[in-house]
Amino acid sequence: MEAEQDNSPDEGGAFAPRPPCLASVDFEEVFVQSEVGMALVSPNGRLLRVNGALCQLLGRSAEQLLAATLAELIPVDQQPVVEALIAQARAGSLGLKAEMRNDRPDGTSVWVLINTFAVLDADGRSSVIVLHYQDITERRLAEEQLGASERRFRSLVHNISETVSLMDAEGRILMTTGDFKPIMGYPSSFWEQRSAFDLTHPDDAPRILDGMARVLANPGVEVTDELRARHADGHWESLQITGVNLLDDPDVGGLVVTTRNITEMKQAQQVAAGQSRVLELIARGESLHETLAAVCTMVQENADDATPAILFVEDDRLIVRAGGLPQNLVDAVALDEDWRQNTTCGRAISTGHAVFVDDVTTDPFVAKNRSLLTEAGFRSIWAYPVIDSSTERILGSFVTLSTERRRPSLHEQRVTDIATRLVAIAVERDSAQANMAHQATHDSLTGLPNRTLLLDRLEQAVKRGTRLNRPVAAMFLDVDRFKVINDSLGHTVGDALLVSFAHRLAAAVRPEDTVARFGGDEFVVLCEDVYDEAAVRAVAKRVTVALDEPFPVVSGGEVFLTASIGLAIADDRPRTAESLLRDADAAMYRAKEKGRDRLEVFDADMRAASLLRLSLENDLR
Repeated sequence: MEAEQDNSPDEGGAFAPRPPCLASVDFEEVFVQSEVGMALVSPNGRLLRVNGALCQLLGRSAEQLLAATLAELIPVDQQPVVEALIAQARAGSLGLKAEMRNDRPDGTSVWVLINTFAVLDADGRSSVIVLHYQDITERRLAEEQLGASERRFRSLVHNISETVSLMDAEGRILMTTGDFKPIMGYPSSFWEQRSAFDLTHPDDAPRILDGMARVLANPGVEVTDELRARHADGHWESLQITGVNLLDDPDVGGLVVTTRNITEMKQAQQVAAGQSRVLELIARGESLHETLAAVCTMVQENADDATPAILFVEDDRLIVRAGGLPQNLVDAVALDEDWRQNTTCGRAISTGHAVFVDDVTTDPFVAKNRSLLTEAGFRSIWAYPVIDSSTERILGSFVTLSTERRRPSLHEQRVTDIATRLVAIAVERDSAQANMAHQATHDSLTGLPNRTLLLDRLEQAVKRGTRLNRPVAAMFLDVDRFKVINDSLGHTVGDALLVSFAHRLAAAVRPEDTVARFGGDEFVVLCEDVYDEAAVRAVAKRVTVALDEPFPVVSGGEVFLTASIGLAIADDRPRTAESLLRDADAAMYRAKEKGRDRLEVFDADMRAASLLRLSLENDLR
């Protein structure tokens, strides 16, 4: 007897005829009373019946659910899953499950786990499919939060500079955040069961092993130290490590070691220290050679195989001032007349840009000096121009040679850039000090030594002459009637004539003689290594002959200048610079008294006359 179909609302609140094969009382009670959402679906995906738990779960009434197909209740991106599920159930597959999202009319979503099984008719065909809906929203949210937390953790590990590792008591790495990124250029597989000390610099190993012992002896106490470790490409990196002994912690069971790469920080500290040393030498006014040597040391400290040298251009000649180049290479560079074309430093100076020769054995530019470079063990050479910061004039070149075939690293380039600026500062400071010293001891108009430098040289000459028993002579010159020239032609023309007079005077004396401007139109010539008065008179004769030629005037015309010359010779009697100069001055005044344009030699009568004149002047007062 067939089960009677009842189209009235059932206790579950669903309207649908009950399939004959599911009309038993037991199933009915389970379907209606179940707290799990249930639905009966036709093989073609049409909802036949739903219970109240499903209506509540999906946020729809029974009428709304039964008016739609199963696919219409599922988001578009979930429909292929549902279609595959129905198709497999229709084919007789058992125990099918699928997780999917269902969107409710109020805008919220619910995640459900759907279990399916098919009810077969007498012919073994699927007559109805039973769906069980289990709310798994909380579980899915928890999984999503866990996934987000894991993604956040991975992102943190990828982006932090520190690496965290777990080691056993022997220092073998059990696990590390290197699973997420390379450490020191090595892949994560490299660290499996490897000792953390395998890559430690030999000089640092004893200290690190001592630190390991302190970690083991003090559970829970952080121990921090620094070491150098070899990178995968062969260079050394500086690391800061902090270890904590958590071997007794059941959740950890190892030594937690945090590693931080501090290479850039250490490099910056090292460069800053070297820079400070150089600036201190500059501030103290130390010699240029010592300062440049400190710059070379700073560069060497920041490159294991670097050999720096500093070369300057003076009068278009290349001169090595400091550095560690082999002497034969220095000579080859400094003496090469075509150094601008034949040397790396010459090209840097000519172009004003850095020049890198990666391999001296093949680069055609260094062909002339290739054998010298290779014999000295150098394989690459880099040159940087040294530029005056105020005038933009190229002073020279900073050259670095390496024993490896390579280009300088970014750090080495930054260090050398700092070095070239320090060199420029040192040269500018040395030049400024030299100019100040020159100005303090030389006349600003003529460039000749001034009274201060003259007295110093004269004092030294008198002492030397006394010690070696050699006469020293001083000639005091005064330009005759120079006031008339200033009053008639002006001081500008007068100054120009004094410069011309000074140049002609310096050209007339011997190279070893000193010509100084004593003041105004007065000049002094210091002569050493003269053996008699005749030798000094010969010098004085050349001076008077040189003055026979007229002096051209800028405004046109010519002017003749004459000078009254007084000569004093330091004989075997004790003399001082001031007394010698005073005697020469007295002789000059005698020359003026006798008509000017002549030479007078000081004698004892002049000294007596001078004393008498001074006594008379005092008495007249």
